[in-house]
Amino acid sequence: MTMIREAQPTDNSYVYRQQVLNQLRTWLPYESACFTLVDPDSLLSIGAVTDDRIERMHDRLFANEYLTEDFNRYEALTKSANPVASLHLATEGNLGCSRRFREILEPAGFGDELRAVLMHQGKCWGFLTLFRSTDQALFSSHELEQLSVQLPAIAQSLHAFTLAAPSSGSHMPTLEAAILIVDENLELISFNRTAEALLQWLREQENIGPAILPRPIRAICSQAQAETEGVHSPHNMLSNARVGLRAPDGTYLTLQASRLSAESPQYAIISKRANPREVLTQLLDSYGLTLREQQLVRLLLHGDSTKQIAESLCISVYTVQDHLKSIFAKTAVSSRRELVGLLLASYSLPYSVP
Repeated sequence: MTMIREAQPTDNSYVYRQQVLNQLRTWLPYESACFTLVDPDSLLSIGAVTDDRIERMHDRLFANEYLTEDFNRYEALTKSANPVASLHLATEGNLGCSRRFREILEPAGFGDELRAVLMHQGKCWGFLTLFRSTDQALFSSHELEQLSVQLPAIAQSLHAFTLAAPSSGSHMPTLEAAILIVDENLELISFNRTAEALLQWLREQENIGPAILPRPIRAICSQAQAETEGVHSPHNMLSNARVGLRAPDGTYLTLQASRLSAESPQYAIISKRANPREVLTQLLDSYGLTLREQQLVRLLLHGDSTKQIAESLCISVYTVQDHLKSIFAKTAVSSRRELVGLLLASYSLPYSVP
C-alpha cells in the first residue's frame, strides 16, 4: 500500500483530488469514483471530481441520499466510530436490502460501493465514494481498514485548501443578488445575469459542461426538497439547504435554496456574499479554535488589550496569554500583529469585526 501524498502548495483542490483517486486505484481497484468537497456545517456538496458514468446517475444518488432512508448515509458516517463502510458489509451480504443498490447501482452495472467521510478537527471536509463493477471483487474489511489509515492525511489536506490564501490576480465577477429558479427535476427555468456568472464559475471548479447543473446547487435543492417533504429535516427552524463557498478573490459566498410556495414544485436559489461575522465564524471554526479562543480573537480584533480581554472574559491575564499561545499555534502565526493581518488581510475582513 502506497501512502497518499499531502497536498503541495502548487496544487488546487480539484487536481489534488484527481491525484488521490489515481493513487488509490494502484492498490484499491475500483471502476468509478466520486470525490466530493462538502460544507462542514451543512454537509452538502460544494463540488466533486467524478466521471461520466457516475454523472449520469448523480441526480438519483442525490435523491436517495436526501429523500430516502438507506445504508451508509454520509451524515450517519460522520457520527460513526468508523468513517469507512461498504454496502456489501453494511447489508451483511444482502445487497438487495439497499434501495440505492436495487434501483441505481445494480442497473448501472455496479456490484459494491465504498463510502468514506474525511474528518479533521471534528468536522467533515469531504466524501469519498468508490464503486466496483459486478465483475470485480467486493470490498473487503481489510481494504476498508487500509483506507481508514489514509483518511486523516487526506482530510487535513482538504481542510488546508479552505484556508489557503487566494491566488495572486484571481478574480470573479460580483455575485451579489444572483438568483436562479429550477423545477422539481432540477432543470433550470430562469436566472439573472449575475447567476450566469455564478454558474460559469461553479462549472469551472468541477470541470463540467454547460448542460450540467453544478453540484452545490443540486445539493441545496435536494436538501430543500427533503425539508419540504419532512425527510431528514433539521430540528430547528433554520433551513439547512445552504452552503458556503470561497471565491477566488478570497471573499465568501453563501448559496441558499427554498421552495417558492407550497403549491409550486419550483425552487429559488439565491447567492450573496457572506457578512464579516459569518466569515469570521467560519474561519475560526476552520482553524479549530475553541469557543473561548474564538471569543478572545473577537475581542482582540476589537482592539482590546490583554487586561481588557481578561476582564471581559472573567479570566486572569495569564490565562489570556495561554489562550493566545494556543491560537498562535493553530493559526501558524507568532504574534497578535500577524494574527490580525492573517484574518483581516488574507480573508478580506474589515477591521473590528462585530
